[in-house]
Amino acid sequence: CLFAKGPAAYDDVARIPFIVRDPKGVRGGVYSRQPVSHINVCPTIMEYFGLPVPKVMQGESILETSRNLDAKAPEYTFIEFTRF
Repeated sequence: CLFAKGPAAYDDVARIPFIVRDPKGVRGGVYSRQPVSHINVCPTIMEYFGLPVPKVMQGESILETSRNLDAKAPEYTFIEFTRF
């Protein structure tokens, strides 16, 4: 029983699929198995629509990973877990 054993970021909670359909992207492929953070969603959408991404905005666009199978995914992912 894990009751009262302290907080833990369980794999089942941290590994949630992020699925994107890009009409200009590669069809029928798995683009990356690298971790992706929700903080990258807003910069990705802004880049898709040709909007400038403010330098103060955290995260980075991952749009290129949907268009190029060789594109490198972000190197780091931030995972936060709070019990309460």
